[in-house]
Amino acid sequence: MANGTFVAFGYHDDETAILRATPAGIIDQVLLAGTPGARTDDGSLVFAFDGGGTPTAIDPITGTQAPVEWFLTQTGARYRFGVTDTGLHIELPDAAVPVERIVPLVAASDPTAQAFGSIEVTTTADGRIHLFIVGASEVDESVQLAGYTAILPDGTVTAMVPIQDPFTPSDPGSPAHLGGAFAAEQPWLIIVDTDGFHVYGLAAGE
Repeated sequence: MANGTFVAFGYHDDETAILRATPAGIIDQVLLAGTPGARTDDGSLVFAFDGGGTPTAIDPITGTQAPVEWFLTQTGARYRFGVTDTGLHIELPDAAVPVERIVPLVAASDPTAQAFGSIEVTTTADGRIHLFIVGASEVDESVQLAGYTAILPDGTVTAMVPIQDPFTPSDPGSPAHLGGAFAAEQPWLIIVDTDGFHVYGLAAGE
């Protein structure tokens, strides 16, 4: 978070706990109601989807939760996203040219085959929204697909870049791979492989 606190979410049955580690070395946790799925943050609030899919803002210090209409970037710009039957739905009302569009999700090997999946999101100090998408083609669900794209402050969506399958024998189902430090201008992608951790820096379009 912006104050240097490390925050991690842990899930067990119908309960969620936020594990916190402060720069002073204090480690504790706060319990949350329900099982909100954390997605991203703006440095102060963690944004999640609750069990019913409602966008929610969580204060990791107090544990309070409240429904929100928009997620916020580190620069305070509003945005929201979701996967629909037609692709990735993106809205950025505060972009230089307001954006509301659908980015089709298809398999590179067969552009006629629709793909589906989940999204990891992080934002950076330059106002970019970075998305890592993992999923499968409707033609062959056994083949994992992964790609990276970024949305620029002016609303430009960069071309989807294929990324290696993040799931390995050492890490068959990690809940998150995309992240970044607050105030940084480059996010990172972690792949846990059989020979150790691989950390890659990502830049829009690279």
